[in-house]
Amino acid sequence: MKKFLNEKVLMVVDFLELIIAILLAVFIGIAVIYLAGDLMAIFTESDKLEAFSVYLDIAFNFVIGIEFIKMLCKHTPETVVEVLLFALARGLIVGHMSTFQNLIGILSIVILFATRKYLFR
Repeated sequence: MKKFLNEKVLMVVDFLELIIAILLAVFIGIAVIYLAGDLMAIFTESDKLEAFSVYLDIAFNFVIGIEFIKMLCKHTPETVVEVLLFALARGLIVGHMSTFQNLIGILSIVILFATRKYLFR
């Protein structure tokens, strides 16, 4: 009986993960259309650098969302490492951090690349 319940709960959880992944994909698809419209803001704003930074921040969030969807669908350690790599890279590129925080972020990325190279292949 316990094994049967465990299987049913896992089936429901897998189904819920699939629904979340589908909803995220639909939302990201719709939001990318709006992101294309926001591209014009880069050319019309007086502070073009700030507008580009905001645009880049939003685009990276979409990329991280897409990687998260892959992580929900595949359930592999490699996809988790990829999501972490994209999130860290986004923070380094878009975030305005101190030198020490940048160093920690870069070291974290190096550790994730080493983990991906030596543990997963």
